[in-house]
Amino acid sequence: MDTSKRCTGCNQIKLFTEYYPNKRGKGGVQWRCKKCSLAYINKWHRKNPRKYRYGGWLKAKYGIVVTLEDYNKMSAAQDGVCAICQKVDKTGRRLAVDHDHNTGEIRGLLCGRCNRLLGQAEKDLPRIEGLIAYYKRFLNRGAAPEHQTQVMTSSLLVSEGPSRLT
Repeated sequence: MDTSKRCTGCNQIKLFTEYYPNKRGKGGVQWRCKKCSLAYINKWHRKNPRKYRYGGWLKAKYGIVVTLEDYNKMSAAQDGVCAICQKVDKTGRRLAVDHDHNTGEIRGLLCGRCNRLLGQAEKDLPRIEGLIAYYKRFLNRGAAPEHQTQVMTSSLLVSEGPSRLT
């Protein structure tokens, strides 16, 4: 089985590990090596600045259009932080564009964690309200929720016996 092929960009024979995956390409990889692929993409973006839009994939997947200018305006309006937790995304990624999947209406920018949380809870307001009420019960006891959970878990384990730990 072949483990290398010739790059159509630099014309050098390289290992498959030096190519991006592509199911339709020979050996399951792209026809240009990673270095040539990036150079080609950067060159195309410089030649076609109007065709290249931030969030082009958002339009393809969800039918919403967000230009880089739109995104930057939303980010500035939110001071560059998540609309829910008011923090910068810890992963260093851009904030996600939150939108209603039915109407396409853009609601704001969210960090990855809040975006996933909202995605899991969307359309289930009673569950969200129950989660908040549950969490507030621990906050009202005056101890940190992590500590309360640890105490509850410890007492649960002790009352059920050590055989439940295995």
